Formats: sequence, C-alpha cells, structure tokens
Amino acid sequence: SVYAGLGDRTRALDHYHQALPIAREVGDRAGEAVTRYNIAMLHRADGDLDQAIQELEHVVELDRQVDHPDLEADTAVLEQLRRQRAESRDSA
Repeated sequence: SVYAGLGDRTRALDHYHQALPIAREVGDRAGEAVTRYNIAMLHRADGDLDQAIQELEHVVELDRQVDHPDLEADTAVLEQLRRQRAESRDSA
C-alpha cells in the first residue's frame, strides 16, 4: 500500500500479487480479501472496471466465508462498479 500511496501502481500490484499466494498458503482468507480489495481499487483507479469487478467478486465471496465485517460495504462497492461499467457501456 506504500507504493500505491506513492503513485507507483505497478509496483504496488506486483507486491499485492506476491502477497496473495502467501495469504492462501497460510489460510488467511481475511488477509486475502483485503489484498484483493486493494488490487481492485488499483484497477478501478486505472479505469479497468472489468478487472476491479472480478477482484471484488472474490472479495465478497471471501468476506462471506469468514463473516467479515466489511461484507456489506464491499458488496456495495461491487454493485457501484457494476452500475458504473453498465453506464459506460451504454454511453459508448
């Protein structure tokens, strides 16, 4: 997240993608959800709504599995991005 804060999205994504298999290997589903959420937000910032939505779908599923307190908020972000993508396709 430091690299993301510094504006180095490529480096941030590289580190997040390195963290994902570690979280999975140790069974840290909540950590995986947070990492995927961060990845989704980077894709969103880059305008890649399809990739952001794909990551958020994983986030919501992981939130459900671990009864994460952010489930409702993450679901709302997912729905917002789906609407945004539909609107951008309709205007294209």
